Amino acid sequence: MRRVGRFQTRQTGCPEPDAGRRTEGEALVFASGGDEIYLTYAGRVIPGVEPRTLELTYLAVGGTGRFARAEGEIVVSVVYASPTAFVGRGEGSIRCAAPDPTPR
Repeated sequence: MRRVGRFQTRQTGCPEPDAGRRTEGEALVFASGGDEIYLTYAGRVIPGVEPRTLELTYLAVGGTGRFARAEGEIVVSVVYASPTAFVGRGEGSIRCAAPDPTPR
């Protein structure tokens, strides 16, 4: 298993939907070395749960460099301590197939 290492993310969409309402969008992971992982996500705030909790499912749909053929799923639970402070934990895996040897 290879680790991504240090990374940054950027997302589109609304990360804090109203309770029960679905949110979706796209995310981009910038890995060290410049390679990227492309993801889509969907989820919702769980109604009636305190502190406020957002459940998101991310699907890897490709990338660049060593992540060019990335696929997999990560489920993330985000717990809000305040409107600007939160902790997220996730489980899942992203697999990267060997590069296509056929020249294009």
